Amino acid sequence: MDVALETGDETTAGALLHDLLTNGDVPPEQMYELVDKVPFGSFTGLDRLRDLASAVDRALSRDALDPGVEANLRFQLARILNDMEEFDGAHTELEKALPHLDRRRASPAVAMMLLGWPRGRTPAARHLTWLDRAAEFSVALDPSDRLRVATGRAAALLLLGEERGWAEAERIPLAARVGRDRRIVTVGHLNCGDAAMKWGRYAESGRSLATARRLAEEYEQVRIRDLIECTQLHLDWFVGAWGGLTERTVALTSGDDLHRVSRLEPVMVRGLLFMVSGDLRRAAEHLERAIDDARGFGAWDILAEAAATLALVRLREGRLDDALPLSGGPCDIIAEKGIWLWGTEVVPARTRALLAAEAVTEARDLVDAFTQGLRGRGAPAPNAAVLDCRGLLAEAAGEYAAAAGLFARAAAAWAALPRPYNAALSLERQATCLIRASAVPDGVELLTGVLDTLASLPASIDVDRVAHTLRLHGRAVPRSWRGGRKGYGSDLSPRELEVVALVAEGRTNREIAEALHRSHHTVASQMKSAMRKLGVSSRAALSAKVTATGIVSEPGATPGT
Repeated sequence: MDVALETGDETTAGALLHDLLTNGDVPPEQMYELVDKVPFGSFTGLDRLRDLASAVDRALSRDALDPGVEANLRFQLARILNDMEEFDGAHTELEKALPHLDRRRASPAVAMMLLGWPRGRTPAARHLTWLDRAAEFSVALDPSDRLRVATGRAAALLLLGEERGWAEAERIPLAARVGRDRRIVTVGHLNCGDAAMKWGRYAESGRSLATARRLAEEYEQVRIRDLIECTQLHLDWFVGAWGGLTERTVALTSGDDLHRVSRLEPVMVRGLLFMVSGDLRRAAEHLERAIDDARGFGAWDILAEAAATLALVRLREGRLDDALPLSGGPCDIIAEKGIWLWGTEVVPARTRALLAAEAVTEARDLVDAFTQGLRGRGAPAPNAAVLDCRGLLAEAAGEYAAAAGLFARAAAAWAALPRPYNAALSLERQATCLIRASAVPDGVELLTGVLDTLASLPASIDVDRVAHTLRLHGRAVPRSWRGGRKGYGSDLSPRELEVVALVAEGRTNREIAEALHRSHHTVASQMKSAMRKLGVSSRAALSAKVTATGIVSEPGATPGT
């Protein structure tokens, strides 16, 4: 068993430990040490974890246990329950164990780190107190135990919206130094990738998840690899990489290896995909399932996103009375915990619902609290959401020119992440406000670019709405055109081809706008859409690719020739 652990054969070591702990008559005094060696990252399915929890429970039921032995067993039971995602039970066992844990060992610091994770309704300040105490206790630990506490602290700090977590995350090594560090390092990169995604730092999230995936493959950590895939598909939803997402969500939700809380992201993303396809009934079914499970596990960050999306579905259906409580509960929890980083999706949804109910003062107070709660934090996604909320307030007040400016800033902020779907929706609101501010040609031109972006994702329900608005203002959009694969899909639209041809000539956006008689906003949107379709990230790369692939035969050539 020890040899298997040292050589990295976690599957064999896990099987041997599972058999010994569940079938052998292990004295309570030894059970702590054996459970501590269990490579949980290689366990698949809940049954093996339940077996371990039952074995520890049986040991705890013995009479006259030494307080120190009992505390150690409760600590290990908490670790197992945490892996089973029974967070409330784990929290209870940790609080019982902590007063009697040996201060010379790693367990007190690890217990404090786990109590610092933002689960339940505990205020952020209390979580931070536990995390700071964990750091103090870990100073004298050996390198592996110190790493275990530090990696957990880094991700917990980031999930709490603490800037200092980034410095901690930078210190997580790119590979394990010894065998016992393997799960620590892999999970550390996974958790930091998840936290970076919530901040809207998508490039950093992608790098962390790629590192975690490499390590999980190298160390044969099957369950952790599936968790990484769940987070990756959530990130792919945000950045507009929607190709194959449906198949991936089905694959991750059809097996038995993932625990219920781990399924939350694929279930929620499936609901999001149904929503943008226009299937609101099935969208609601998946989102309600995600909300129920998230509530049961105290996963308020995911609950907030799922509830926000379901609230928007209800608003689309004209069910304001349902949208208000759906968005209100999560906002109350976020305010209670003081973690406004989790408000990216739900605060704008709540703002829209309140404004629809003419509760303008309440909407303004919420947006002010959101803004204040993010002050001093370099969190691109929540800060982009603040701009959308400010635009909604200005629009509701009839300040259409100001609202158009705020939505333009929001669209630019979303596009920079990149988050193309949100950028397109903000541009649509900007265009609507321009039209209401009597700048009809600019608004209509902007909507044309929005239509191309939404079609390329594709987001059918939004394509229909924007196409209808364009027709109302005299633009010819074929009624049979649904966008996406039936239209251009990953190919460039004729309007995008016109733009890239002039990019290849070296013209600026303003020069292109003048040449094509479009607004510079539309040109920028069409160029970014073309860059996304062609997989490039700069004007120079775009110019080189369209020339090299023959999309534009040479600088100055007519598009499509």
